[in-house]
Amino acid sequence: MGSVCTAQTGLQVKTFDNSYYTGMSEGEHVFYKHKSLPVEIHTFHRHCGGLKLICICGVSVRVDDDVFTLDKCGGDNEEAIVPEQPMRAQLYRIGTVNPDFRMVSVYEGTQYDIYLPSGSELTVKTSPNGYLSVWFYPSLMDMDMTMGLCGTYDYNATNDFIMMNGNVSQASGRYVDDFVTSWRVQTEDSIYLGKCPAMPAMSTSTDMDVCDCSTTTADCGYYGEVRTCGIAKDFSRGMDKTDYLKTMSMFPQYCDPDSTIPSPGVFKDCDTSIDKV
Repeated sequence: MGSVCTAQTGLQVKTFDNSYYTGMSEGEHVFYKHKSLPVEIHTFHRHCGGLKLICICGVSVRVDDDVFTLDKCGGDNEEAIVPEQPMRAQLYRIGTVNPDFRMVSVYEGTQYDIYLPSGSELTVKTSPNGYLSVWFYPSLMDMDMTMGLCGTYDYNATNDFIMMNGNVSQASGRYVDDFVTSWRVQTEDSIYLGKCPAMPAMSTSTDMDVCDCSTTTADCGYYGEVRTCGIAKDFSRGMDKTDYLKTMSMFPQYCDPDSTIPSPGVFKDCDTSIDKV
C-alpha cells in the first residue's frame, strides 16, 4: 500500500516518512489531521498497567460532524488500561453519514478497518497483550496535507516533527516530548464522545483525482475523488458494521443548546509519572 503511519504497544510510532520515536504523554492526541478536509484521527493514551509504558486504549475518527470511536480505555474510573476490557465500537452522528465512511469488523471484533471518503484507511487491532495498535494508510489526497503525530506526508523526514504551533521540534533521539505533547487535545477539541457541528466549512471539491478512470463519465465522491476505480472496497474478509452502528448511533447531547449536559471534554487522564527506559 506504500506509506503507512503506525503506533504499537508502548506508543512506538513510525511516521509516514519513516521517522521513529516513543511517546510518553497521556491523554487525547491528534494522531492525524487533514489540513483542508474535515477529517482527523485522535488516539487516547494511558499507562499500560504494570508496564512502564504509555499505550493506546482508544481511537476516534472524525469525518465531517460524524465520529467513529473504538474504546478500550475502561471508563473514567480507571487509572490504567485494562487489557481484558473488550473493544467497544460507537458511532456519534449529527445527521446523514457520508456513504464512503465505513467500519468493518474483522476477527470477531479484535480488529476494525475504517475506510475514509478520501481513500485513506485505518486499521485498529488488539495486540496479544491486550493493548491497541494502529496502522494508517494515507491516500493521494493526503500528500503534503497531513499534521499530527504521524508527521508530514511528503517523503521528507526532516520535517516530520512539526508541532501544533507550526514550529519544528528540536528534540533528538528516541523521545520527542515537546512534539508529542504539543498535539495533546484540549477539552474543547475532544472528539471522544462525538463532535458538535461547529467545524470549518467543508471543501466539497478538489483538483485531484484519486485514480485515473478509463470511463468517459467519472463518479465523483463527496471530496472530489473518483469512486469508480478503487474507492469501492472489498469487505469480504470482515463484517461491515456501518449500518448496524448507524442504528445504534448516539447524538452528542451536549451539542443541544437546551441541554444541561456539560461538554465531556478530554477523557479522564492520569498524568502518571513514568520513567523513561
